[in-house]
Amino acid sequence: MAYSLGGQALGIISRDYAKKTSGLVPIPSVQEDSDSTEVIDFSAPIREFTVEGKYYATSTATLTTFIDLIESFIDGQQDTTVEYISDLRGTANVKVMNFDSDWLEGQPSIATYTLRLVESKS
Repeated sequence: MAYSLGGQALGIISRDYAKKTSGLVPIPSVQEDSDSTEVIDFSAPIREFTVEGKYYATSTATLTTFIDLIESFIDGQQDTTVEYISDLRGTANVKVMNFDSDWLEGQPSIATYTLRLVESKS
């Protein structure tokens, strides 16, 4: 298995970070110690992924195609999910929160990138 997003291979992965947060909100009691804190659950858990990598293309045109494809998942509607496959975390349906890419001077077919994803049902 290799890392991919929407069927597109993601190249060499240097970081695979995930966090799952709850909708818990702590409400401390005035003039009380922490064991008096009320905790209310306002929403369901949220799972986010951050993937950092380097993509090696065969040409500048191929690199541009890769970047354009990943950016196309951020289209202003995002009413459908994309399948994300991770060697470490398995498969998840996600939406793309942001994608940062950096082209390196003198290396026209190589880009480093950071990709932030959020798990979603649809």
